[in-house]
Amino acid sequence: MAASAHAGVVSQDWSDGTLSLKLDDGSARMEWIGPRAFRVQRSWGTGESSTTRIAHPAVDVTRNGLRMVSRYLTVDIDRDTSVVVRTGATPIATIGISRGARGAEVRFAPMDRVYGLRGGGRGGLNLHGEKLARGRGFFFTSDGYGVFMLAPALCAFDFDKGVVEAQGAEEIEFIFYYGPTPKEILEQHTLVTGRAEDPGAIENRVVDGWEGVEDLVRALNEESLSATLNSKINVTVADRAPRDVRRRVADLAALVPGLRDEDSGDRSLQVSLRPYWDTYRREALDRGYPLLRPLLVEYPKDAGMDARADLFMLGDELLVAPVMADGDTRRVDLPRGSWTDLRSNVEYQGRHVVDVKAESDGGVPVFARNGAIVPMAVPDVMELHYFSSAAGEFFLWEPELNDNSQFHAAPAGDEMRVEIESKVARTYEWVLHHVDAPVQVAEETGVYVQEETRGKLRSGSWWRDEERGDVHIMIRAEAGSDVVVNLKF
Repeated sequence: MAASAHAGVVSQDWSDGTLSLKLDDGSARMEWIGPRAFRVQRSWGTGESSTTRIAHPAVDVTRNGLRMVSRYLTVDIDRDTSVVVRTGATPIATIGISRGARGAEVRFAPMDRVYGLRGGGRGGLNLHGEKLARGRGFFFTSDGYGVFMLAPALCAFDFDKGVVEAQGAEEIEFIFYYGPTPKEILEQHTLVTGRAEDPGAIENRVVDGWEGVEDLVRALNEESLSATLNSKINVTVADRAPRDVRRRVADLAALVPGLRDEDSGDRSLQVSLRPYWDTYRREALDRGYPLLRPLLVEYPKDAGMDARADLFMLGDELLVAPVMADGDTRRVDLPRGSWTDLRSNVEYQGRHVVDVKAESDGGVPVFARNGAIVPMAVPDVMELHYFSSAAGEFFLWEPELNDNSQFHAAPAGDEMRVEIESKVARTYEWVLHHVDAPVQVAEETGVYVQEETRGKLRSGSWWRDEERGDVHIMIRAEAGSDVVVNLKF
């Protein structure tokens, strides 16, 4: 941090978690803004820095000379060239800051795979090898750290060499985040910047063919990787585009919040999922996780996820496979786990390539992860769809109460347990997917009655859909109640 190639420390001061260095060619500051995040500012010359204060709680950091230790990080500042960041004995990154004939530059290593900066020009999500010009850019790496460049206004990012260059600049400033997972890096970024409250810019895109649909889906992924939590995209389909392109874009816009086009697609699924959206919007505000999540965010340790720009998750539970080519089938390379097509109720095993029906009037293929509990609002009832091959839970945000209702479900041998901790008085209908007919459904207060049709369901009764293989249970939960139902098979 401290220097160009030959600068030296003249004096140092430590105050309120900030190390200030006077150097023989300027100054440097390192401010801890969290146990996983710190801000670095380096300036050349005698001018005062233009640092903007970032509000943050006090950070517990111990210092011994040019070594600082927080709960998660150890940072060593070399007197001549660099900053070395570790967690315990494990190296995370080396950061070198210098100023040459062309201006200031920061060199980060390692830099294996890189994401963010609203995407690059090669069509993939991994920016390694690309050279981009961006202002105030956020990026993160597969090596467990992220960076938010604060100054100057425009930087050149060379991800072949791992260098960020500010031509002609007398000052450079950035924030370093340690994750190590993408979600943890995004959370650090939001805690520091408060960008979750930013309504987001509106982007206008024109789609004139299938390639444009691919670009649109990739852009949705890129926005999320760039920590844009509330992206809004208005889509116009060119008159020359094939008719099926218009239909597929309308279907996608009817599903994904924030995506709008001039056609009005069937928004019934988006409307029924409103409790789900509200919950994940709250999570975005609290933790900085985008609603729309590229697969590499959900599966950071799985190989090849950065090449999967054709799919994305909505929250933790739902996988979306937009149709981006002519035809009535969609080939999907599913990630690990088991996945149920919400339209057909067919369950597929992950880590397999499957062909699913995708008729032009059938909407976007959407899959629920095994163990997911997905709340859906329908008239007078909230459905709780549980995909029962693994245990699951869902914490439903109740905006009027500023609190969460909780739902839990788990199989256990020849039994299954489902639980509702409701903060409001509400009628619920459990929909247990891929479940055999139970011999008994009961809670402590008594045995539930089996009905012959779904239309006859009432609180304290159940019905099995023989065609789809699902069990439905109707429950009336009062505010503050905890209703546990056990199924025996």
